[in-house]
Amino acid sequence: MSSYDVVVAGAGINGAATFFHLAKGGSSVALVEKSQPAFGPTGRSSAICSQFYAMPELAQLAYRGTEYLRALEDLTGRGCDFVQVGQMWAGPAEVVDEWTELAATLAGLGLPVEVSTPERIVEMAPQISPEGIEAAIWESNCGYADPSMATTALVDAGRTAGGEVVLNTEVQSLTLEGERVVGVETDAGEKIGADVVVLALGPWTGAFVSRLGLELPLTIERHPHAVVMAPQSAEDILPFAWYDHELEYYARPDGKSLLLIGEWSGGAHTGGAHGEDGPDEERLRPVSNPAEFEENVGLNESQGIVRAMATRFPAVRELGIRPGYAGLYDMSPDGDPIIGPLPGYEGLIVMAGTSGHGFKLGPAFGEEVARLITTGEAPMLDPLGVERLLG
Repeated sequence: MSSYDVVVAGAGINGAATFFHLAKGGSSVALVEKSQPAFGPTGRSSAICSQFYAMPELAQLAYRGTEYLRALEDLTGRGCDFVQVGQMWAGPAEVVDEWTELAATLAGLGLPVEVSTPERIVEMAPQISPEGIEAAIWESNCGYADPSMATTALVDAGRTAGGEVVLNTEVQSLTLEGERVVGVETDAGEKIGADVVVLALGPWTGAFVSRLGLELPLTIERHPHAVVMAPQSAEDILPFAWYDHELEYYARPDGKSLLLIGEWSGGAHTGGAHGEDGPDEERLRPVSNPAEFEENVGLNESQGIVRAMATRFPAVRELGIRPGYAGLYDMSPDGDPIIGPLPGYEGLIVMAGTSGHGFKLGPAFGEEVARLITTGEAPMLDPLGVERLLG
């Protein structure tokens, strides 16, 4: 039986980053993935990087994660096509005070977040119809990247640093001695020993831990993206990443000729992250089995998503629509991630419930989990522990 200091189950951005940081730090570590890196929600992320979060720790981790992605080629030898475009947040009058206070708090922490104005939005994006926009926040360092490239770069760099990568192999169960985790067993019948096991299984986390008799308050939602063709004009229409609090969609250019538009039910982008609105029940798309959901987004669904953006950006009404795609969010009740040890099982750490925020946080989450494993302390993760949700 092979044995390691740490086994990481799952090669999305969280698992890949944890593996990378542990391997670079000299730990003996194996990464076990049932398919390929970024196979799950990571590969279908919109990959927008921003840090406008109500929780200071989350905001700082998002900033740090974005900086890792920006510098990924220097860190790993392979880049992720990071494109810095900035991000503009737009909202109605009722969020002005809340957003202004939050921006001041984050700026005081040294983050590049500032209060903007509807007039500045029009200056930067002349094709917008700004009616109803009273609140605006600008993040200058925001951008987007290729999530599959980023994840693969971290995996390959971790392997180069001495870590073991086991693909097309699923962790099916934990090996226990009493209440202590001592390894895992795979679908190939192989037992792998470990002092610590990290579960970075995304929407598969809830089902896995339920077999241990622990019910995490996680749900799974399907979130669709529309892809709009804007030949050589995408950045003229939308020169930055965009968040529309009132109309509940977000968008970004994808190179010079495409626009990517996503929408949410409310829980993943309000809730614990940016307010307390709660989900729009009519737009919830619950998924019971993450292995079986509609991955494609057809014309009718795309048109509904595009319609919301066309309210602000009328030019998109004249653009063609390509087949879109959907991804999964593993949702926590408060919209904040669940990162840390699982009670009752010594040596077991979970990374889950990222609620649609995970991509840009992943590189920093991986660093913090590696710190927790090697030093026993990671104060930045304290507010994200599962205990807050178990009562």
